[in-house]
Amino acid sequence: MLIIWSGKGILVPLFVVVAFFLCMFIVTPLHLQGGLESAAAVSLAGVVAGAALFFTTRAIESKEGRVYIDAATNQRFEVKPNAGSFFFIPTRYWSYIVAVLGVGIAVMAMFDPAGTASKF
Repeated sequence: MLIIWSGKGILVPLFVVVAFFLCMFIVTPLHLQGGLESAAAVSLAGVVAGAALFFTTRAIESKEGRVYIDAATNQRFEVKPNAGSFFFIPTRYWSYIVAVLGVGIAVMAMFDPAGTASKF
């Protein structure tokens, strides 16, 4: 599989993987019943990774931009820093996507009677 990113977009899968493993270490000692353990870990990981992406992207894009002046029209414009993209989706939107996917997969894992969704 080819991973496509620009700028700091590579932080998206990195944050998701790190958040998932951290949340598994947090949720495992709770000894939850059935598929609730994986559902809680995935849901918590989605929210944690989404929050980490949100604040990281916000910090990157809140820095001062460079001001350019068009020589022909003498018009000034500012170019702000960009946090990049992951699979052509800007990194700032991935914070919401990751959180929604984490909660969605957790809901599927909780309500799937056959347990096929918990294999994510």
